[in-house]
Amino acid sequence: MKGAALTPNNAMKSKNYIYTNKKHADKGVMASILGLISLVCLGLITYYAFVQRGTGMERLASAMLISCIFSLAGLALGIMALLEKDTFRVFSILGLVMNGAVLGLIGWALYYGNI
Repeated sequence: MKGAALTPNNAMKSKNYIYTNKKHADKGVMASILGLISLVCLGLITYYAFVQRGTGMERLASAMLISCIFSLAGLALGIMALLEKDTFRVFSILGLVMNGAVLGLIGWALYYGNI
C-alpha cells in the first residue's frame, strides 16, 4: 500500500484489531492471587517441615490452616468470577486450578500424615 492513502477501513484491516467489551473479572484476579499465595505458603510449610524434621508442627499446622482458608476463599471467588457475564475467564480458571491444587495437596498431606 505504498503511496495509497490510508482510509479508516484500510487502517483497520491492516492492523487486525479485535474490539470487545470484555474485561478481566476482579474476582478472578483475586482468586489467582489467593491461589498463588496459598501455593507459596504450602511450599514453605513443606520446606520448613523437612528442615525442622517434624518439630514445631503447631506453627506449621496453623500456617496450613490459614493457607486452607485462603484457598477456600479463592475457590469461591473463582466460581463467582466464572458466573459473571462478558469477562475473560483466564484468571478465573487459573485461580480455580491453583486453589483446587492447594486443597488437594492439603487433603493428601492430612490423609497420609506427612504434615
